[in-house]
Amino acid sequence: MQKITSPLRILIALILVILEGNAFAAADTSNNMVFVKGSCFDMGDVMDDVPPGGRLIDERPVHKVCLDDFYLDRHEATNAEFELFRPGYKKSRETLSYGRKVSPGDASPVVNVNWEDALNYCKAAGKRLPTEAEWEYAAREGG
Repeated sequence: MQKITSPLRILIALILVILEGNAFAAADTSNNMVFVKGSCFDMGDVMDDVPPGGRLIDERPVHKVCLDDFYLDRHEATNAEFELFRPGYKKSRETLSYGRKVSPGDASPVVNVNWEDALNYCKAAGKRLPTEAEWEYAAREGG
């Protein structure tokens, strides 16, 4: 599995928590999971809107990636859910953007989680983090 490093990718990865095995996932589709039909797609900066040497240089070159079918959680991991895993974690609730809290409530999506905590949260839930290709494919609604 490729390590997801940027804060945005960690948030998206946590949002797109997926189950470890298809046999288990197929039996658990009533548990807020959605099926994503695998396919091939062009991964990377397909809009070519990042200047050469720009911040997202790792989005190039665009390359073809093929994925198997997989399952994703239907909703983001919430502050309340993450705090059950990591009691006392309040960094998400205290995060400010333009002077406003971005994720203050129990039902708000958890933010500012490092990769290791996201990985361990997923494992504790019997799930796994998606690969970078899986979350990009899902975020694009299938390519």
